[in-house]
Amino acid sequence: MEDEADGLFASVFSVSGWQPAPFGVERSRQPGFILVARAASDSRPVGFAHVIEIPGGDHLQQLSVVPSKTGHGDGRALVEAVKVESWQRGRPRVTLRTFADVPWNAPLYATCGFAECLPDNDFLRDLGYVPVSGVVSHS
Repeated sequence: MEDEADGLFASVFSVSGWQPAPFGVERSRQPGFILVARAASDSRPVGFAHVIEIPGGDHLQQLSVVPSKTGHGDGRALVEAVKVESWQRGRPRVTLRTFADVPWNAPLYATCGFAECLPDNDFLRDLGYVPVSGVVSHS
């Protein structure tokens, strides 16, 4: 799903040097959680969110929806489910890093309650600064 979804970025910038997505088992070894969106009609996976625990909260490491299913609310539903799951796990905030110039990224996250911020811990600083990173607090 992730490799297929990443193909959407090819219309915005070069993705030729990108590494293949890690396997789910590799993601599941990290502290955090994975949520999967399924099609109502046949229960096939249409997207997923991978969240890792970081100091002071959770980080939305990856959100992917298969291109044929974009625009139907699955990505937004996954982001909202991430916020709920994180809150239920007692995590005080969720952060993410995204591409500001990609038309479908920053506006989605802004309408989900994320706001631009500067990296405020070593994990986020090590990612490097991108114009839109985000944080939503549960306070």
